[in-house]
Amino acid sequence: MIGVLSALAPVFGLIAVGYLLKSRRIFTDDFWDPAERLTFYFLFPALLITSIGGAEAVGPDLLPMATALVVATGLMAGAMIALRPRRAFPGRRSCRCSRVPSDPTPMSASPPRWRFSATPG
Repeated sequence: MIGVLSALAPVFGLIAVGYLLKSRRIFTDDFWDPAERLTFYFLFPALLITSIGGAEAVGPDLLPMATALVVATGLMAGAMIALRPRRAFPGRRSCRCSRVPSDPTPMSASPPRWRFSATPG
């Protein structure tokens, strides 16, 4: 357990440093959108993989933990399959979404509304 916590400590440290930098307004707002994308899609997953990969995963606690993960995942998957709706609309087989203009003029500034229509198929 200590190995997992020490492996995840750099991740939480990185989050704290990012929060402090943004709250102190060290960089302008134009900097943060690309920085957040780079961090979210590349740097953070890389850090997670290397941190968790470096954690020690041997010992007597590994088999019960793996069993609990597999059982919990199986139970949730079974519950979701059992509770899923059979059809989106009773008596209909498929649904289609189409845009409906909110204003008859083509240069409307308001966002489009959506209409859902079910078609038998």
